[in-house]
Amino acid sequence: MYLILAMAFLVIFLSPLIFIQKDNGDIFSPLKINAMLHIITVVPYLIIFQFDKGIIGDRLLNKFENIDVLFLKYFILQCISYYFIVAGIFNKNTLKITKKIPRFNQHISTRRYTFAVILSFGIGLFSYSYLMLKIGGLSYLLDNIQARSSLQEGLGYYSLLVQFMTFGTLLLIYSLRFKVSFLKSISILILLGITITLDSMFGGRKDTVYLIFFAILIYHYTYKKIRIINWKLIIPITFVIIYFLTIPILRTDGAIEYYSANPTELTNDILKEPINQVNSFSYIRHFLLVINEFNHDNVWLGKSYLDILYVPIPRTYYQNKPPIVDGVYLRTIAAGYEVSPNTSYNQLYQSSWPTESFGTLYMNFWIPGLFIGMYLIGVLYRILYDYMINSKYDFFSTMLYGFMVINFEFSNLRIVQAGTFVAILLLFSTIFLKMKKFDKSSE
Repeated sequence: MYLILAMAFLVIFLSPLIFIQKDNGDIFSPLKINAMLHIITVVPYLIIFQFDKGIIGDRLLNKFENIDVLFLKYFILQCISYYFIVAGIFNKNTLKITKKIPRFNQHISTRRYTFAVILSFGIGLFSYSYLMLKIGGLSYLLDNIQARSSLQEGLGYYSLLVQFMTFGTLLLIYSLRFKVSFLKSISILILLGITITLDSMFGGRKDTVYLIFFAILIYHYTYKKIRIINWKLIIPITFVIIYFLTIPILRTDGAIEYYSANPTELTNDILKEPINQVNSFSYIRHFLLVINEFNHDNVWLGKSYLDILYVPIPRTYYQNKPPIVDGVYLRTIAAGYEVSPNTSYNQLYQSSWPTESFGTLYMNFWIPGLFIGMYLIGVLYRILYDYMINSKYDFFSTMLYGFMVINFEFSNLRIVQAGTFVAILLLFSTIFLKMKKFDKSSE
């Protein structure tokens, strides 16, 4: 049954690409990225579940009375939601909205972008060094890599400034549209290598994956269009896959010492890792729990979004602060407790099951809210895509589109992340690129 569902999902996700040809063959259009993200996060999970029911977890298997019926409900809701996103992407009124968004002049001479790259990368590198110092040094971090999140508590602003290192690297790639040289190409590779290495020290993967995605995106839109998947993409894609499988293994307690002495074991464990990783980046079991636990009688009616109001308040000043991550509520529900929004984080399970748009919208507004929210996501994708085109693929609009199309969701965590990213991007562009509102008289 689940292999059939997986193939049905594949057909559903690919069908708009076959029947709708309105993106000029752009492999990074919102339609194609949306399809790829759905395929990656849904299809492999169902294929694995066909042969290994344990991927969903014994607790949930015992909790769900009829897993087959629940999967069918999810299948129907996910398919309809997907087509609502597609409908939003092709909303005909988005151009009117796009024209009202201010565009910016970004004056980038060779001297200015060279200065911007050096200074922004330097700020990021300094912030990284200070962050590492406050944590206790590299060796201490590596010895306690499994506690990396708690080690960074209270250092959030320095973590944000570390992003300037990434912006500096990406700006250097962006400058290829003005001038290409062997020295610049070598510099790009060096900065990419340094940034990836330093990001990896914290044991996370997302920053590195984002960096590679943005690097390819900026290369595509500002230097040379990538028409089809070719060998130039095979290398970074292969790297991302290996990196994605390796980092979770190395960040466990004592892993670095163990694998240093037993390198062949690392290869064996990497080969076993794909199933675990499918379970980590696919949130199907989370959505199944949401569908099982919520109906029109007990939805939250938007109450969980009020938690965002508490984000600026440090937890040291407000001990009863609700969680920023709404997935904490779902993880507590999975543990067998009844919870409601605005509950103090201290009273909840101290980990998260991400809810993303599907889960958060369903928990708050049930099926109607789910479909409306998905449609609005599609509209947002189209607005930002057209805005990037109208802005002639400048650094600001390309970065904004890239981040939102792969990261934005109607969950508290993603909303806060999006707001933070836009604020840092605006700050970076204003300071280093002298970004000013576009003067139509200069066209």
